[in-house]
Amino acid sequence: MMKSIVFCAVLAGVLASFQAQAVSFQNGDFSNGSTAWNVLTDTASPGQVIFNTGSVDLQTGTDAAPYSAGLIQGDDGTLISPFTAPFTLGPLVQSLVFDASFARTAPNLAETPVDNLVRDYVSVTVYDANSADLLQMLDPGIDSTLTGLGTFTLDVSAFRGRDVALEFDLTNQNDGWFSTATLQNIHFVDASANAVPEPYTLALFGAGLLGMAAQRRRRC
Repeated sequence: MMKSIVFCAVLAGVLASFQAQAVSFQNGDFSNGSTAWNVLTDTASPGQVIFNTGSVDLQTGTDAAPYSAGLIQGDDGTLISPFTAPFTLGPLVQSLVFDASFARTAPNLAETPVDNLVRDYVSVTVYDANSADLLQMLDPGIDSTLTGLGTFTLDVSAFRGRDVALEFDLTNQNDGWFSTATLQNIHFVDASANAVPEPYTLALFGAGLLGMAAQRRRRC
């Protein structure tokens, strides 16, 4: 009984320390302009990132490139350990949720499209700040086939309780078009309150938190 009390006290202390040190995700509604976000553009074919009130636009550049415009929070884009300013996902986080729209804005005569299946598109990547090789690249299906404003929900539960960076990229394909992707209302959602973790899961989580104290990393 005494051992259980001591363990619970230690776990509570670890959780309290974790919460005190955690840096939260910020400005997902873009109400504060570019605050907490870093802009990424390709030097060979630079696109643009335009911050609006309540949203951000990613715009393609003049030629096909690995990516034309990107946005990252949690690092400066170099992704070299240690990350510059990672944020911490809560222990119950389940999903990344955001709204997006996509538009072809004008023909791009610098490109020679090969077929209709090649399209500019948006990708989402979550990087683990403590493990250089641990990342999750997600394809939410944001391209010219998207009509209107859509809400996207992506599972990021593998990164619960971890320091991370979040990146959105608009990749410019050889499709013959300039494109703009608009993002808004980016936020994280916890698992359902009805899903009560088993005691074994809680114990593993506590042990994981203790192990996290010995690690740290980042990428460029």
